[in-house]
Amino acid sequence: MPDESNDIPPARLAGWLALGVLILFAVALYFHGERRIASLGGAPAAADTLPTR
Repeated sequence: MPDESNDIPPARLAGWLALGVLILFAVALYFHGERRIASLGGAPAAADTLPTR
C-alpha cells in the first residue's frame, strides 16, 4: 500500500478558510444591530416601542 498523506491541497484549504470567514462576517453583521435570536419554544418577545402621545 502506498503511503497516503493527510495533507489538504492549498486551494481546498483556502476555500474552507474563505467560507469560515464569510460565515463569521455574516454573523457579526447580524448581531451588529443588537438583534437577539428568539428562544425556541419560548413566548415571542414584546416589541420595544415607545408609547405615542
